[in-house]
Amino acid sequence: MSIQEFIANKKMLDVEWRFSIATANSSKENYSDCFLQLKIKTIDKNMIEETTHFELTLAQFNELFTEIEKVKNLMSLIK
Repeated sequence: MSIQEFIANKKMLDVEWRFSIATANSSKENYSDCFLQLKIKTIDKNMIEETTHFELTLAQFNELFTEIEKVKNLMSLIK
């Protein structure tokens, strides 16, 4: 399913998020990586609820945030 189909066919009910920093892993002693975990609960036209989990890197999160800001600005023009 494309993102356009996802948006057209579903309504967002809830969003949970968690920002994390990994400080170590099994292959590197000193490791530092930031990421954002999203849990999005949606409902479709048939009233079926679905929960989808995403994990974004810091760069992906920054890109998402920029797009959300654009949408916010466009919506403020509609009011």
